[in-house]
Amino acid sequence: MNIEKKRRIIRSLITFGALLLLIGGLLGLYYGLGFNKLIEDPEELRAEIDSYGNNSRLIYILIQLIQTTILPISNVATIIVGRVLYGKFEAALLTSIGVLIGSIISFGIAKFFGKKAIYWIVGREQTNKYLNLLKGKANLVIFIMLLLPFFPDDIICFVAGLTPMSWLFFLFTILMTRPLPIFLDSYFIDTEFIPFSGWGLAVWAGILIIFAVSAFIIKKRWAYVNSFLDRMNDFFERSKTTKPPKV
Repeated sequence: MNIEKKRRIIRSLITFGALLLLIGGLLGLYYGLGFNKLIEDPEELRAEIDSYGNNSRLIYILIQLIQTTILPISNVATIIVGRVLYGKFEAALLTSIGVLIGSIISFGIAKFFGKKAIYWIVGREQTNKYLNLLKGKANLVIFIMLLLPFFPDDIICFVAGLTPMSWLFFLFTILMTRPLPIFLDSYFIDTEFIPFSGWGLAVWAGILIIFAVSAFIIKKRWAYVNSFLDRMNDFFERSKTTKPPKV
């Protein structure tokens, strides 16, 4: 066995060892603190989080972070708990912080550990399915997927890290797409904000028309929008690598 091959093996062992430590640590916290048993009972979960006193907000963010990365569980239950503990705005803010940090971790895991690690976390079939979907248009498709509620955001963040997408463009994307649905959930999750009767029907019809027109425009101008987002990604990448002039 030559020296280069030994180095590759050692790097691979260190890489997967670090990944196991990261995932093991997050899972250890989640299961060790017993949140896996409480997640389906909002009242018990609320009492458990509240029991941490001044540290309860950190615990709340940690739960959202873990649910965004290695345990892709809906955060609706924890948002409801957060509203009771902290109010609608703060619950949405804390949830957004946890989700954004978790999204960055997911993206970073893919960037640093590569496709084999994501195969292990997400699954080979799921990973390849989204990679094939993203070929040649990753920036636009990922932006749309994270914006719409029909796609698994957590998986998309992992897969995004396997594309040429830059760190700055990814940060821009998640800031533009992830907090909005969280705030909507926090404020209107159990409220009939727009009723499905009377004046509400006209509003829903208008919303559907807006979505339909937007989809038509994006489809019609697909190449242009895709090119625009690619140029933005390139701009962020150049901004990161350009060194400031010496004074």
